[in-house]
Amino acid sequence: MAVQPGPTEKRYAANGVATSYSIPFLLLEASDLQVTLNGTVITAGFTLTGVGNPASTITFIPPVFATPPSGDLLLELNVPFQRLTDYQENGDFLAITVNKDFDRLWQAIKQLLRFTGRALTLGAFDIDGAGYYRAKGNGISDLRDPVNPQDAVTKNWVGLFIDSVSGAINNTLGIVYDAGTLFDYLRFGVVRSVDNYAALLALSPTRNIRAKTLGYYAAGDGGGGDYIYETGTGWRLLHSGKVNILQFGAKSGFEFDSYPAINAAIQAVKNFGLSGRGGVIEAPNGIFTISGTLLLDAQCCTLKGQGGHATFFRSTALNKPIVKISAPYCFVVGCELATSSEGVSGSIGIEVNDHNFTATDFVIGGVFDGVVIRSGAMHKFQRLDISDCRNTGFLFAGNAPTLFLNDIFISDWFIGSNDNTKFALGHFRVLGRLEALMIGKGDGIGGVYSFTCDDLGTGGMRYCTFNSVFFDGTTRGAVFTNAEHLHFTDCWASNGRGVAAPGMSFLGCSHFTIKGYQGYNCGGAGLFITFCTDFTVDSIDATANSVDGAEGSPGVLISNSTRFTVANGTGGKGVVGFQTFGLLVGINCSNYALIANNFFDNASGSIFEDAGNVFRRAAFNANYITRAKNVTALPAGQTFVDVPHTLSRVPKIQEISITPNTDMATPAYVSAVNGTTFRVSTRTSNSGTSYFSWDADISEQA
Repeated sequence: MAVQPGPTEKRYAANGVATSYSIPFLLLEASDLQVTLNGTVITAGFTLTGVGNPASTITFIPPVFATPPSGDLLLELNVPFQRLTDYQENGDFLAITVNKDFDRLWQAIKQLLRFTGRALTLGAFDIDGAGYYRAKGNGISDLRDPVNPQDAVTKNWVGLFIDSVSGAINNTLGIVYDAGTLFDYLRFGVVRSVDNYAALLALSPTRNIRAKTLGYYAAGDGGGGDYIYETGTGWRLLHSGKVNILQFGAKSGFEFDSYPAINAAIQAVKNFGLSGRGGVIEAPNGIFTISGTLLLDAQCCTLKGQGGHATFFRSTALNKPIVKISAPYCFVVGCELATSSEGVSGSIGIEVNDHNFTATDFVIGGVFDGVVIRSGAMHKFQRLDISDCRNTGFLFAGNAPTLFLNDIFISDWFIGSNDNTKFALGHFRVLGRLEALMIGKGDGIGGVYSFTCDDLGTGGMRYCTFNSVFFDGTTRGAVFTNAEHLHFTDCWASNGRGVAAPGMSFLGCSHFTIKGYQGYNCGGAGLFITFCTDFTVDSIDATANSVDGAEGSPGVLISNSTRFTVANGTGGKGVVGFQTFGLLVGINCSNYALIANNFFDNASGSIFEDAGNVFRRAAFNANYITRAKNVTALPAGQTFVDVPHTLSRVPKIQEISITPNTDMATPAYVSAVNGTTFRVSTRTSNSGTSYFSWDADISEQA
């Protein structure tokens, strides 16, 4: 048959599904086909159909191919270069024999054309000796190293040449270098670029001392950087005090432990600069799982994320601090810190053990204690969110006899939970001695306590300020114990619902001021003060409190206290509470003043004072009558008369004066008082009606 022009090979990308493939060229014999799979010649495991036709089919069969082939499948015409027919003198010259013999020759020629078409050839119009061989973009391998002047150069020879070069180089070549040799220039002055850190480690330091990586795991992953090789320590990242955790192999994800990488980043900058001052460890957006504590133990180190919830450090070490500060002047900025499950005792968001620490734009959640400050002064916390801590949001642990915490600033914060079992000891908890805590502009909501403190026999909490703080939604409220010199401005409490607890409580405190406070919708009193001295409550609003019981509590309840003033207060029972009085000054109070208050619309009255209180003054209080006077008649034949006094509290006998207007058989005197009347008596009745003037004044009492 005629041999037509056309291909002599066919390449397939075998897909592991198909078993049969077309052969688009003539095969005179089955042995004329060479089959290569993934670079390996195979001679069994297939059958051919249609041999002798212009096209045929190959089918792969078991057991050699238990599954269909996959990968690079190459089918090639491979005609052996040998003559199979010997024509005899005066023998038969049959057409079938001659045609078959010539078909085989033409097949072999086509096969040779395939090989010559892939060889290096001169261009069609190139002159031999002055042209170029065409490699069609392919590389040329297996070259001998050059010997003669016009020999081709190999990569190996170039490397050996550079290694062996010495002496100055002619600057006319355009190369300027400081080292004494070209080799030194190429080694020290040229930066080698590689894709990743693994490729960096594969570089030979005898030829490369400076290099640049385009990524840590892969080019473009954000972990690239400039490196220099140092004898004895190896490749070192070059930086000016700022590194990225991706440059040390950190990777975002729940399953990958980035702790070794982040710790390596901290070590790289912790002693940067003068006097061992640290640098900046920057983290990108992502969730970075860590199995240990991130320790900042060199001064001036900064752990910097991208803000709030953007950079999340997720700790799997449930009973350890996530970040620990053990050097001064450190910073944590723009990070979220949380554990992989609910934190147990010892689980801390940030533990501070030195002075001048600053944290801004951070989030902490799900730990045992959010921030624990164990020592130091001049700490600053700003723009923070702490949620769902089991024990405390902030724990000020100055609980050793010689330990003294002071000058701590907190502002623009939120601390809270929807779970009323969280914050068992408070959004804020003070243990031992603390001075100059300044909390401003924030809201604590939900959990057990808003604030608690325990002096532990030390100097306790003192000289602290609270400005625009909301103590909100906890079951036990804010409780200040044995504290002194506190100042509250424009604060709010709405706590204690469900257990009839006050919004804010002061127990055994002294020298404090509460101004502009609002106690609203609390379970018990809006403000409770007992066993306290030397304090002022000014311009407060106690409204709609005592929501937990029909018996009711007052808006403000003060007992067992001395040397205090309540002024410019207001508030009523509202529509949701059972608030009895706006202000109740209970038992054992003395040396106090109630000035210009305007409590109104309470269930039992505006102000109530216990009759046993002494050295007190009340003046200019709306809805609170402190003085009354009139003329009253003593009927003929009677020895006493009960007179309504209309005062807002029970007067003492000595607070009522009697002046006879007409003659009486015997002098008149006050013999008894109660909540509504006082009794005027004489020893002997008069024959006719007599009159007397009286004046009752409870505004000031000794």
